[in-house]
Amino acid sequence: MQFNLDFLRYITYILNNFDVYNIGDNLSPEQPDAQDTYHYLRYHQHSVGAIVGLHYGIAHESFDDGGAWRKPTATDLRHLSRGALWGALAVIIYVESAIGLGLMRCPEAGWRRWSPQKLARSSADMGLLTLAVAWNEEVMFRGTGYTLLRRFLNPTLASIVSIVLFALWHGTGWLRVANYLVMATSFHLLRLETGNIWLSYGFHLGLGWAQKSLYSPVGMVPALRPVEMTGSEQWIGKLGTTKPGIFTFIWLCGVLVVLGIRFLHLRRAKHASS
Repeated sequence: MQFNLDFLRYITYILNNFDVYNIGDNLSPEQPDAQDTYHYLRYHQHSVGAIVGLHYGIAHESFDDGGAWRKPTATDLRHLSRGALWGALAVIIYVESAIGLGLMRCPEAGWRRWSPQKLARSSADMGLLTLAVAWNEEVMFRGTGYTLLRRFLNPTLASIVSIVLFALWHGTGWLRVANYLVMATSFHLLRLETGNIWLSYGFHLGLGWAQKSLYSPVGMVPALRPVEMTGSEQWIGKLGTTKPGIFTFIWLCGVLVVLGIRFLHLRRAKHASS
């Protein structure tokens, strides 16, 4: 009976999240276009308050919620900052490697095209909007949602379900699903490492912000290094959107390998000291 109640609570939570995002999507001022950066970010921004309401309305008994609903500690903030730095660094490696391989090019430095004030405002706007995106998705898939899953599934199955749902949430097509499966696994390793969402939230935030503030496709938003895609879309995808490419997949696999090795090393060190 308890299994059925926990399962129904999780299904209700997830379905209501989907409804909230659809409402936020309709509230956005832009035309519904999943590839439009501002539109995608703003529908997440509209959803933040409702996500908080869903947590307390449906999952209020879930206190072990990944640290998303308590006052952050100094350790949480260190994890957030460290994750954001890692995420931004990963994007720098990705874009600069793509430029070196001829898959992208930077036609003109952003500071020569836009004023410092405009660049700073765009960076702040993208930072605030990306805060909402990363928060919503981390809480839904690695915070409250993951905690609810563990009420009726063992930790391994709960992790697999969370990872798969995160990938499917971002669309269909084998390449897109494969990319987001790898990305979700990286996020989840960080979540398991700390026992809460702050490190994965920071990493998610750094990835999103760097793709829209340090780099951004020409004509999208002001960035320090606006880039043009010179490789095929199948190879490079579309930077700053949810559409990945084969090179994106290779990069994400590299990120997962690094984080996986680190995770295993930390686990062995913990076992050795206990």
